[in-house]
Amino acid sequence: MLLENKKDKELLDWLETQNASLISDRNGHWSVSYNGLQDQPKKDKNTCEIRASFFIPSYKWSKTIRGAIRVAQKKIKRTNGGSLNV
Repeated sequence: MLLENKKDKELLDWLETQNASLISDRNGHWSVSYNGLQDQPKKDKNTCEIRASFFIPSYKWSKTIRGAIRVAQKKIKRTNGGSLNV
C-alpha cells in the first residue's frame, strides 16, 4: 500500500511513537485508544493471540484512520503537550 502523501507518513510515524492502539469497529469507524485490557501474552512465544477490550466514547470515533490519529494528537496537545504515555 502506498501512502497518499508525506502527511500520511508523518501521521503513521507519530502513531508508532505512542503506546496506543488503532482500533476499527468493523463498521467504517476508527479510534486511537491508550487504555484497554488484554490477556497477558505467554513469555515463551514471540507472538501469540490475545484478546483485548476497549471502551471508546462515541465522540472519539472517526470515519478515517487519518481522522482518528488527528483526534489523538489534539487530545495530547490539550492535556500535556507531549505524549499520553503516562
